[in-house]
Amino acid sequence: MALGLNGAFYVADSGNNRILEFQGGLFLPSAAASAVRVLGQSNFNARNPNPNSTDGRATAEGLFLPTNLASDRNGMLYVADAGNNRVVEYLKPAVAVSAATFFPGVSVAAGSLTSVFGVSLSPESAAAGAVPLPTELGGIFVEMGADEVRAPLVFVSPGQINLQIPPATPVAVQQLLVRLVETDELIGGGLFGVASARPGLFTLSQNGVGFAVALNQDGTFNSPENPAARGSVITLFGTGQGPTNPIVAAGEAPPNGVLANTTAVPTQTAIECLQPNAMCVVMANKIAETQFSGLAPNFVGLWQLNVKVPEGEDFLGGPLVEVKAIVHQFTTNDNVFISTQ
Repeated sequence: MALGLNGAFYVADSGNNRILEFQGGLFLPSAAASAVRVLGQSNFNARNPNPNSTDGRATAEGLFLPTNLASDRNGMLYVADAGNNRVVEYLKPAVAVSAATFFPGVSVAAGSLTSVFGVSLSPESAAAGAVPLPTELGGIFVEMGADEVRAPLVFVSPGQINLQIPPATPVAVQQLLVRLVETDELIGGGLFGVASARPGLFTLSQNGVGFAVALNQDGTFNSPENPAARGSVITLFGTGQGPTNPIVAAGEAPPNGVLANTTAVPTQTAIECLQPNAMCVVMANKIAETQFSGLAPNFVGLWQLNVKVPEGEDFLGGPLVEVKAIVHQFTTNDNVFISTQ
């Protein structure tokens, strides 16, 4: 057995070729306690050595007769994998999701704003104070990919890190590593998918559903009490829009006086919108006129959409109008709304 952080402890279940994680030891029943996580197997029912290997050889995820455990001060777990003649280090989990939607298990886009969740990911809380964004903040830095490129950091705390995925990150499953600045120790990590585009709209609820973070033409926040007039321009905000022209460097905002437009070109018909390298915004039953789609001036990784509210009598406007953007054949989150007159 080994004791981890926040009451977690680990048991080497050698005969089943796995490690079991339990939480809250003081409050567990005296018998028949349930594990919250399994390491070395794909699920709680599997027990074969190196279950994801077709040739029986060791893999990064599989275990074969684990016999001993140790946990360091940062919550990293080290396993004596006796059957494979090695020691395996398991990182404290760090899960990356779109900062706009928080949807788990979905890829994030290169260049997008991303949130990373975990436990004890930094020794303190801190926020970036200026652009360009720093790559060290609150005593930590984050590396991505095989080349271990440092990510620009927006905010860090023990439970959450907000950062930008560097725009040059290749489309693939990538590794994320969280390290202490002072000692270079690993304090968390995980794998996450990177896509060329994975658009999402920010919402007032901060969970990807509900009313959009949107500004009416006069600069006031859109709401049922303050709807946008038909024919006026409303501004939406998101992230994950994909490549821009010009390309803006990691951690940087668009240069003053330069519009960093999405390479996805705004269109106004459904057939055109569903083509590669095209985009559109759908409001209720109409494709609205997109006047600008690109990075917001003075912000890092923030997608701005200036969209004209449809005017026709057949437009189904009202206090609850669903709005979606389609970019490079990817669609933003469902159940996002604005209010119109």
